[in-house]
Amino acid sequence: MTTVAINTRKSRPLGLLEKYQLSKQLTKAYGNVVLTAELEHPILYHGTSSANEQEKLYQLSFAPALTRMLQAHPHLSLTVRDKTESTAHFVQLDTINLADNVQLTSITSLQDLIAEQTDAEFDVDTVLPLWRIKIMSQTPTSCIVVLAVHHIIFD
Repeated sequence: MTTVAINTRKSRPLGLLEKYQLSKQLTKAYGNVVLTAELEHPILYHGTSSANEQEKLYQLSFAPALTRMLQAHPHLSLTVRDKTESTAHFVQLDTINLADNVQLTSITSLQDLIAEQTDAEFDVDTVLPLWRIKIMSQTPTSCIVVLAVHHIIFD
């Protein structure tokens, strides 16, 4: 299991815009922010590697960059608690299990993957961050990365 350790911060209440974004999700009138990138990289696996092996190799490869990103942008390690209460607030996650947030996808159409990730809600009742990465492996030296982020932490 690959985890990214990050410094903790105290939680804070949601602001007005953040409450608005949360209300959109609670009423099913919501879409995520989705970014895509095509990456060229050194050979990570051989053509005979299983999808599970490829996914673990990508998680290990992405861990250093994600660690730096989370340290530079700690709001990406926030999640929401008490979502239906007036006391809704952010909680800073101490660690993030990349197996939960960086996954290989079996979808082969970029358009279909973007549509799926735009519509797929984040479960704010878990201890997962409000972002996820889906990877479409193209060749042993290239992939397409789709980053989906909840509006509440990305506006």
